[in-house]
Amino acid sequence: MADEAKWAKRFELVIGFAWMFAAGFLLMLFALMTPGVVRVILLVCGVLALFPGMIYIYVVTQWHWKERYRGRHSDLWGAVLLIETSGWMKLVYFFRHLLPDARNSGRYRRSIAAQQGLESLQAKYGDPSPLAQDDAAF
Repeated sequence: MADEAKWAKRFELVIGFAWMFAAGFLLMLFALMTPGVVRVILLVCGVLALFPGMIYIYVVTQWHWKERYRGRHSDLWGAVLLIETSGWMKLVYFFRHLLPDARNSGRYRRSIAAQQGLESLQAKYGDPSPLAQDDAAF
C-alpha cells in the first residue's frame, strides 16, 4: 500500500508542475506582446518554468510504464517510450494510461480492498492528493 501513497504523491506533483507549465506558457505569451528587454526576461522566465514540468512528466511516464502499466502491449509501449524522441508518444501514454490511473478510472480502477488500504494510509499520513480518491465527481 505504500506504493499507492507514493503514486498519489507523484500525481499531486504532476498537478503542481502542470500549474508551473501553464504559468510559463502565459509568460511566454506575454513576452510576445512586450518589447525589448522585458520580452527577453519574460521569455527566459517562461522557458525556465516549463522545463521542470516537462522533465518530470517524461520521468513519471517511464516510472508508470515500468511499475503500473496494465495492458496487452507492454513491450510495444516500452520500446516506443524509450526510442521515440519527440515526446508525442509520451503525451499519448500520459492521456491513455497515467491520467486514468490518477483519476482511478478505466483499467486502472482500484479494487475495494486497495481503496480501503489507501484510505487507511490517508488516515495515517494525511490525504496527499484529491486525485487518489474515487472519481465519482467525474
